Amino acid sequence: MASARSALVARSRARRGVGVPTLPAEPPDGVALALASLADARLRKWLVQYTQALWKLRQRGDAGLPVFKSLDELDVYFAELFVRDFASVLGSLLSGVTDFNRASQKLVWQRALGIDPPTESARYKAVLEAARKRNVALIKTVGETAKARVFETLNANVGDPTPALSRKLQRDISVSASRARLWARDQTLKLNGELTRATHEEAGVEEYEWVTSADERVRDSHKRLNGLRFKWDDPPVVSDDGRHEHPGGDYQCRCIANPVINLSSL
Repeated sequence: MASARSALVARSRARRGVGVPTLPAEPPDGVALALASLADARLRKWLVQYTQALWKLRQRGDAGLPVFKSLDELDVYFAELFVRDFASVLGSLLSGVTDFNRASQKLVWQRALGIDPPTESARYKAVLEAARKRNVALIKTVGETAKARVFETLNANVGDPTPALSRKLQRDISVSASRARLWARDQTLKLNGELTRATHEEAGVEEYEWVTSADERVRDSHKRLNGLRFKWDDPPVVSDDGRHEHPGGDYQCRCIANPVINLSSL
C-alpha cells in the first residue's frame, strides 16, 4: 500500500492545494441489467430441462418401483449441469464488473488528477477472489431452491390435469428465474462497491462522499446520506433497523462512493 500511495503523491505533485475535487462515477446499471438477463435465461433453460426430465421419470415410474434411485442419478446430472452453466455466468459477472469498475474509476481519477487509480493491486484481486467464492455458494443455493420448488409442485399435484400442473410449474420457473435475476443484480452492485473501496484504500483514500443515483428508485434511508462524507473504517447506518453499510453494500444498492482525495493525508 505504501508504494501505491507514494506513486500517487509523486504523480500528483503538479496539482496545487490539498483537497482535489472529483466527479462521481456512474452506477453499473447497464452491467447489472445484462447480467440479470443472462442469469434469468440460463436458469430458465436449465430448470425447464430438469422439469421435463423429472416429469418423464415420473410418467415412466410405477408405484411399486424404487423411483428414488433413478431420481438420485437425475439430481446428480442436473446439479453438475447447473454448475457448468452458471460457472460461465459467474465468470461474466466477475469480468463485467471488473471492466466496468476499472473504466469508471479511471475516469474519476483522470478527471481529478490526470493519473490512473491502482486497480491491479493484490488488494483488488483479493476482493475478486472473495467475491468468486461467495457467489459459488450463493449460486448453489439458487439452483437447489429452484429444483426443490419444482419437485414439491410435482409431488403435491400428481392428480392435477396436465394444463393446471403446467401452469403451476411455469409459475415456479418464473419465480426461480426472478431470484436468479436478483442474485445477479445484487452481486453486481455489491462487487462494484467492494472494488471501489479496494481502489480507494490502496491509494490511501480514507474518506468518500455518498452519491445516490438521484432517481425515484433510491430508498429514503439512502437519500438522507447523499452528499455526506464517511470514512471507510466507519460505515454509516443505511436502514431503520440499524444496519451499517458502504455504497453498494446494502441490498441492490446503486449508490456510489466518490473519493475524497486529500493529498496531505496520503
